[in-house]
Amino acid sequence: MSRIHEALQRAESDHQFAAPTPPLQALPVVPTDAVVELHPAAAPAAPLSVEECLGRVRATTWHPDERYLVTHATGTGEPKLEEFRTLRARLYQLRGNMPLKRVVMGSALPGEGKTFVAANLAVSFVRQRGRRVLLVDADLRRPSLHYLLGTSCSPGLSDYLRGECDEFTAIQRGPIENLYFMAGGTTAEQPAELVASSRFGALLDRVTPWFDWVLIDTPAAVPMADASIVAAHADGVLLVVQAETTQRDMAQRAKECFRQRPVVGVVLNQVHDQQAYNSYTYSYAKAK
Repeated sequence: MSRIHEALQRAESDHQFAAPTPPLQALPVVPTDAVVELHPAAAPAAPLSVEECLGRVRATTWHPDERYLVTHATGTGEPKLEEFRTLRARLYQLRGNMPLKRVVMGSALPGEGKTFVAANLAVSFVRQRGRRVLLVDADLRRPSLHYLLGTSCSPGLSDYLRGECDEFTAIQRGPIENLYFMAGGTTAEQPAELVASSRFGALLDRVTPWFDWVLIDTPAAVPMADASIVAAHADGVLLVVQAETTQRDMAQRAKECFRQRPVVGVVLNQVHDQQAYNSYTYSYAKAK
């Protein structure tokens, strides 16, 4: 047998025992408009509703001082309440002509009654059914609104601005329905720098939609820069002056301090009962 014939026989024998070639498998057809998600992302959490946000606010026990919180005091004479009703009505009238929700309470000097007016105006607003108000003590040098409401001063605004708590902890709610309060917080070494931080503006932008009004108490405008810094985030300024005490040039200087925002009104605070309260004088407020 020739070598060629032997080679042909070996080739034929090897071919008989070779593994059969598998048939070709058709690949799955993906429609051209189909979306293939290799790593599906988790669905974003739904944003909290206003009611859910307010429900997370810290609940506290208040003991309002009715000597100074006249709009909340039981048995208070009608004339005292009427002054704040008039002021409230005028602010609503202004709102019809301009955006007005965040209002800074300012004064030229300490002791002119702006804290008293801020607290009583806030309570006057919530006496209307369904109106929610946030009262903010941005006087980080000498916070005093918590004395009128009879509650703690911290945690509050300064603690939030330092990143030590969130807004739900910094804001508190008490027995006065629909009134929410952010106290000044623990002592601040550099208050002007704190309110000048981006966290302050971001905080107001975040919480303002929860309320009908945001009233912000500030330090006296003439000696301190804090008030004008805070006012930059407000829609308007309500200037409080003390009758027969505040000098005209001081009132004018205070107005200049707030030139970034319109002064929407002036409250003439006429002292009937000369009493000091934590270095501030709280007296009967009269809108002019």
